[in-house]
Amino acid sequence: MVSDLVKFGYGMTGDADMSNIRLFEPGKQPQFIKIDSNMNLKEADFPILAGSALIVGKKEEASYQNLSVVSVRGQVISPGIYPIVAGKTRIREVIEFAGGFTKKAYLPLAQITRREEQIDAFVDYRRDYFSTFQYSDLIMEDTSRFTIDMMLKKPLVSCDFVKAFSDDYKNENVLLRDGDIVIIPDNPGHVYVYGQVNNPGFVEFNEGQNMSWYIQRAGGFASGAAQERSRIIRGKSNVWTEGDEKTAVFAGDEVYVPRPPDIPLNLQWQKYATIATLVSVGFAVINTIFNIYITNKNQK
Repeated sequence: MVSDLVKFGYGMTGDADMSNIRLFEPGKQPQFIKIDSNMNLKEADFPILAGSALIVGKKEEASYQNLSVVSVRGQVISPGIYPIVAGKTRIREVIEFAGGFTKKAYLPLAQITRREEQIDAFVDYRRDYFSTFQYSDLIMEDTSRFTIDMMLKKPLVSCDFVKAFSDDYKNENVLLRDGDIVIIPDNPGHVYVYGQVNNPGFVEFNEGQNMSWYIQRAGGFASGAAQERSRIIRGKSNVWTEGDEKTAVFAGDEVYVPRPPDIPLNLQWQKYATIATLVSVGFAVINTIFNIYITNKNQK
């Protein structure tokens, strides 16, 4: 009987779906069987055919959409954790969730950091270096710089906040992912100038000024300065930038004026010797050409 088959199961599991119990008999359509919590039939019992099977369905696990969140910190009206739809929510929407920027917000220094999947303690940077460099076309002189850049990579999302919140640059409105951290700092109000300048230190920030302006405010170039090697170091990314007259310096940036490169004396002598050799070879070639010309002219 059907009731016997039910009892042979010795009870239901905790995830059994009591509304989805079906009897499969050879040559017949499956039919639903109703059973109460005490394993008793709720309908008339009946005999079953050999080869029949009673299938008890499993409750579907509650399907929750994966919750994605981002953290918004710093100069917004309401800092905190905000839910997003991964792959759809963009930075401008999240800032709206946070009430918008405060008056102190300084967008040139704003950034988004992304959660890394790997743990530094288990990263073999040497192996990563070789595997990445294996098929590159860099020369050996590039390897040290490449190693430094690779090992010190920052988990930043490429985003220019000034453009992202301008209607003229809608493509800068980047997508966010679960775990992203949005940092909106305030204006530090200064630029640090150091190296070969007469009065190194903090210089009050002045909107729109270039590197030369800040160097002058720091007392100008000191003796021994390699003026053409002066650089702006961006406060947001630590990227070194050659500053011309049109390149603006932002608050939080640094201006560095180095000395000439420190070249060992033996290398300098080698350099001068090489130059002298090239000059000698040049004169020799010119002299040979001149002699050939004179000889040909006399023969005519």
